[in-house]
Amino acid sequence: MASRRWARMIKAGVIASQNDYHNINQALELIEQNRVNGELSAQNKAIKARILAAMPDQKSRVDSIALYEELFRTNKPSAKQRLLLARLYELTGQWSKCREQMIAAMADAPNDRDLIATYVEMSLRHREFSDVSLFIDRLAKVAPNWDYVTAARGKLLVKQGNVVKGVEIIKSLVPKSITVSNVVSVREVAQLLAELQQYDEAEKLYRDYVAQKPDETRALANFLAISPNGDIHEVLELSEKDLDVSVPRRAEAIANALTALRNHRVDIQPADYELVESWITKSLNDDPNSIAYTLQLAELHDIQGHYDEAEANYRTVINTEGVTDTQLAIAENNLAYLLSLSGRNVDEALERIEDAILRLGPLPQLLDTRGMVYLALKQPENARRDFSAAVTEDAGAMTYYHLALSEQAMGDRRAAARSFESAKSHGFVDTNLSRLERSQYDQLMQGISEG
Repeated sequence: MASRRWARMIKAGVIASQNDYHNINQALELIEQNRVNGELSAQNKAIKARILAAMPDQKSRVDSIALYEELFRTNKPSAKQRLLLARLYELTGQWSKCREQMIAAMADAPNDRDLIATYVEMSLRHREFSDVSLFIDRLAKVAPNWDYVTAARGKLLVKQGNVVKGVEIIKSLVPKSITVSNVVSVREVAQLLAELQQYDEAEKLYRDYVAQKPDETRALANFLAISPNGDIHEVLELSEKDLDVSVPRRAEAIANALTALRNHRVDIQPADYELVESWITKSLNDDPNSIAYTLQLAELHDIQGHYDEAEANYRTVINTEGVTDTQLAIAENNLAYLLSLSGRNVDEALERIEDAILRLGPLPQLLDTRGMVYLALKQPENARRDFSAAVTEDAGAMTYYHLALSEQAMGDRRAAARSFESAKSHGFVDTNLSRLERSQYDQLMQGISEG
């Protein structure tokens, strides 16, 4: 029996390492079979805790925390184990406990530059600026020539409001003479500036990058598609050049174009829709059974406001044999979101999103959609629960906006106003809302103004 338990434990670790939601659940079932008199060994508990930590839902993380806390009461944890527990605390909204574990981990491994850098990033997220400054200084002593130290100093200044100085420090990482051999660092600095919402400075560097790497125009197209200052017609022009490079590049080019259309609705001309639709139609003619292109066509119809066509496309994917779990879940998620906004077949919408969650797990994007379905079902408490969980995992502008909608529906106007401010600080722009979303936005604005 002991050898079987050992085999199951090894198999559980291998299965879980594949990082698939179904595999992770299967691994947990294998571990549970190793109970003796109702108890798991410390080794099995450690594996179960690690598996649960990889799950995308809060309950699994809380259960993982409980197991690690139990194990650490009898065995001194390593710095690596403390880091894992700290990350779980952060993901479950327990910053003080996260900080406590990180401080202890750094005491155990005082010269671990990656550990210190992780704590710096955590502290920046939680706006613990005094801590950030101290540990950047410590990091500078441990790794004096590491570019991250300079980047962290710049990020700190930007987040403190000293944008000009912060950007200047970050840009000091750009080589004085940009060549093909060092141009990758230019793109890295551009990405960092974009993350900090310094779009003008980021755009200049992306253009410098493409000047040295003309075959990488997709990087500029991808940036312009998401930048508030991006030119949709330049995105389309750049994307068109990539259509015939390769099949993956074509799919990426269409994806960039769709992102630009969604993010820059006010700049769209009818010819823009026709152009992108022609790309997708040609791609489907070349590969009629492509699920990826069918999903892209559905997204285009959604952006255009052709909701019946979008719904039909999603149903085509759902009813196609042999689609992957991921493809099916994407179609079910998008259909559920569309139905929730239209107010039609909302019970079906709930069934669809529940099935998507069963297939991929409670990912933040899926929880966000289920929250919208709950709003359509007049269940704002359930909606708020899902939006809150989604924000903890992936604090995006639209999720904060949706959280505000649920709080408004519950009558909590102050909370709605706070969440809406968070949405704006993360880049929310109401002009990018679809026609179906406008009425909810208008009601939210009225409620906040009256509050």
